[in-house]
Amino acid sequence: MFREAQPRNESSQSQLRPDILLVEDEEGFRLLVQRFLESAGYTVQAEPDGKAALRYLERSSPKLIVTDLFMPDANGIELMTWLCRSRLEIGVVAMCGATAEERELFEAMACNLGAHAMLHKPFALTDLLMAVYGAIGSPMAAVA
Repeated sequence: MFREAQPRNESSQSQLRPDILLVEDEEGFRLLVQRFLESAGYTVQAEPDGKAALRYLERSSPKLIVTDLFMPDANGIELMTWLCRSRLEIGVVAMCGATAEERELFEAMACNLGAHAMLHKPFALTDLLMAVYGAIGSPMAAVA
């Protein structure tokens, strides 16, 4: 279903590289998270599903992907599987709204696919900020 990653010209893309690729199908939540992360100083590219995220990854390489696990048109698990196969070194923070019974299963799946953190919806935005900071550090780290 997914194509293998193609080599990119990193020198031309380093200036355009966003800190975070946010992948979330719920528009209101996507906008809330995007604005919150931008207000914390990160640059964010938001996409509505895994398929759109894959198209974006063909032309850019963010430092981190924050992705929902359950979405139409390629979900977060498929996106993370593609990342593993492509061997791109991009961190991942996974989010999902699983029931209490499903949480352990999805957390194990996300961890096995290389997620730095797993957040269960609903979560505090400060928890997301801590997960992002743990994965890629402060947005000011590149300036210092």
